[in-house]
Amino acid sequence: LPHWGLDLPLAPVTWAGSGEISETAMYAGDDLVLKAYRDESAARLAIALADALDAQGIPAAKAVSLPDGALMLPIAGVQMTLCRRVKGTPLEAAELIRHPEEGLRIGAALANLHKATAALDASWADDEPWAEHILNWALPRVQGILPEDYLTDFAARVEALRELPSALIHRDPNPSN
Repeated sequence: LPHWGLDLPLAPVTWAGSGEISETAMYAGDDLVLKAYRDESAARLAIALADALDAQGIPAAKAVSLPDGALMLPIAGVQMTLCRRVKGTPLEAAELIRHPEEGLRIGAALANLHKATAALDASWADDEPWAEHILNWALPRVQGILPEDYLTDFAARVEALRELPSALIHRDPNPSN
């Protein structure tokens, strides 16, 4: 924080749903989040995504500039950013079921999110090896539990899905998600 000219208390980021503590982010005061990224491309992705969201009027964790104008700080083998904190609470599925009229608002927000990401160059996306996770990690764990013919059919469907265009999977408007 001194690199940004700030002296604020740090507090752990704790995920509301699981109670897990983030290994890559800390709250800095009430309005900022200090984040660590594995490399420069991951930090640039977070910055670009936040800028694209902000351009669509979506609250986003925009990076705070260092005194020299840079948006990230290379330190101890990681890239650090300081971002504005997005205020609010996660949308729980149960809440959406209790208030289905919120679906329209949520749908409009997702449409704006898709517009924001469509404006980005496709090269920013982090290509997650989801098929390998499913085939090499998840499927072996359910062998012997689910019928073998089901697993064979499921694996064939996963292989077929590899041919589809890339898709953005989003959880919330914070960088790296």
